[in-house]
Amino acid sequence: MDMSKETSQSSNEDIKIIKLAVEQANSVISNGKRYDDGELLTMIRLAIKRQNDIRLYLLLRMMLHTKRYLTIMSYLKENKIENVTIGIKANETKN
Repeated sequence: MDMSKETSQSSNEDIKIIKLAVEQANSVISNGKRYDDGELLTMIRLAIKRQNDIRLYLLLRMMLHTKRYLTIMSYLKENKIENVTIGIKANETKN
């Protein structure tokens, strides 16, 4: 029995992944639902209450300005969203 694989598989099952397609107009899309920036905090905080370990992926469109991405990151930090991993992933949405 390979314990390293068992441990890795177990920890990955405990992680909730939330994908956010960032839009220019102060909103994001997650699981087909649009959230404005104010609603985004509520959605993330509810997810954290349900499951403490969360990975938050910001999906960026090629035409999106870097400023919008930085604004979202600052917004989350200012609102004490701390136990979330933020990363950039290739865009999975179709134009």
